[in-house]
Amino acid sequence: MVYSVSRYTSASRSNIRHIDNGKGRPLCGGTGKERSWVRADTEEYKNCNISICKKCLKKYDILQTDRIYVIQEHNATRLHYDLRLEFEGELLSFAIPKEPPTKEGVKRLVIRTRNHKLGYEKFEGTIPDGVYGAGTVKTWDRGTYQIIEKTPIQIIMQINGEKLKGRYILKKWLGRKKDWLFYKEEKE
Repeated sequence: MVYSVSRYTSASRSNIRHIDNGKGRPLCGGTGKERSWVRADTEEYKNCNISICKKCLKKYDILQTDRIYVIQEHNATRLHYDLRLEFEGELLSFAIPKEPPTKEGVKRLVIRTRNHKLGYEKFEGTIPDGVYGAGTVKTWDRGTYQIIEKTPIQIIMQINGEKLKGRYILKKWLGRKKDWLFYKEEKE
């Protein structure tokens, strides 16, 4: 469910409510008194009876949107896979040296690469020699994903692909500039 920023009104700051992040804190990361936030699944929120913080709404909209997800098999200098995730008008891109994890407990190194323009997720074909990424590209998996939680060092997402399905985590490998881990979340 997506709610637009227009639900914010120019009420006094003390009347503005925050969306609960599920852990008893405001989704926007701000502070506030306990009564200043509300769960997004309540009638009070759904009926628009309250004024919601702009930062919370923006973050909530990001979390609730289905986005483009694709993994391309890329046979360049050596075979690898390119994970592409739509975010803020472009495709975040990561190179995966080994086949992406389809089962819990399998962690893969992914290396952050340059972003690509939207539309590149549809590309299949041959990139000519002498051009960045020269080699053949074909789609390995495609679908949509939703961000469940995003911080500068971690993205938790629900992937709805043909091969990859479920909650996946991209986690920054601390101390390394471009290295991340990509794995399927283990069920408790």
